[in-house]
Amino acid sequence: MLVILLAALAAGFLTKFTDLIVDKDIKADKRIAYVTGPLYGLAIAYVMTTEPSLAPLGVALTLAVIITRKIDRLPHTLGIAALAAGLVAMGFHGADVLQVAVFLLAGIGDEIGNSLADKGKIKGIPAKLLKSRLMFIEPVAFAVSLLTGQWIIFSGIVCFDAAYQMTTRFARKSKQLK
Repeated sequence: MLVILLAALAAGFLTKFTDLIVDKDIKADKRIAYVTGPLYGLAIAYVMTTEPSLAPLGVALTLAVIITRKIDRLPHTLGIAALAAGLVAMGFHGADVLQVAVFLLAGIGDEIGNSLADKGKIKGIPAKLLKSRLMFIEPVAFAVSLLTGQWIIFSGIVCFDAAYQMTTRFARKSKQLK
């Protein structure tokens, strides 16, 4: 389980680091994103194939970013392609359809809410919660873990999101953000 959670941390870091590079928010060579994008895809594929309980979450959140058009740059496209190739190569066994549907709704809500907060259409505490991505995915993952007894689901998304959030904070504190 520790290796899975470390892989989730790595995926969260690599995903946000790629975001920061492609969105030109960080002082880094853009070519790095062409490496970090596929690496996060492979890390996510590893998590999904090694811990099948996390597969519905991975499928749903991948679909959510595709549906909400967050895959808008080539490094992210390469990340999704590497994820798909990794799933094939590592032997993906499928995902519980009901869990995928529940997580997909939460993921779409998360992406839309985050976009609205980023654009300033939602302000105050709700905006902070939306930007931290704590309003949809984590509560749903907690509920699914509670109902199924599979606490790796909640632990996995918490690790991914912790690394995702810490990457921005570290970049800000190290004055790497533009």
